[in-house]
Amino acid sequence: MKKMELHPNKKLVLKNVILKEIRDSPLHDWDLRIDEFHQFLDKQRPQTFGPVVIATLGSRIEGDQLTQNYDLMVQAHDYKKFGFTNKIAERFERSNCVYLRFEGHPDDMAFANSKLDLYFYENELTSDGSEYSIVLEETENHTVIDFFRPVKAT
Repeated sequence: MKKMELHPNKKLVLKNVILKEIRDSPLHDWDLRIDEFHQFLDKQRPQTFGPVVIATLGSRIEGDQLTQNYDLMVQAHDYKKFGFTNKIAERFERSNCVYLRFEGHPDDMAFANSKLDLYFYENELTSDGSEYSIVLEETENHTVIDFFRPVKAT
């Protein structure tokens, strides 16, 4: 198994972005919302380049239900055509991120978050509460995901 290496002070830059905001969504709807975004891509057929980026932006407890906020993003050459149903941005950027690439069995992916958490703790850093995940490869037994976790400005 390859070791996960952390790289501080990295920048995530996306261009020509179609962005779908999902707010206060029940945690159990996670897969459904992602499937809906993939269906949108299949149906509308934007000229995409690069994988889907998932921005996890935080969660909260409402009564007895855990809800989550996240954005689904994809880069597309013809992104401006999709501004009527989604937010769009010519450029999306997050600076001062800690970057980690996870490569291994999907069941072991929790180690990536643990390693990021430990790095932040040991270096007395605070996250801004968001994390950007880019799934580069995904099969039943193997996955490759890039994680970008922004450091909160002091």
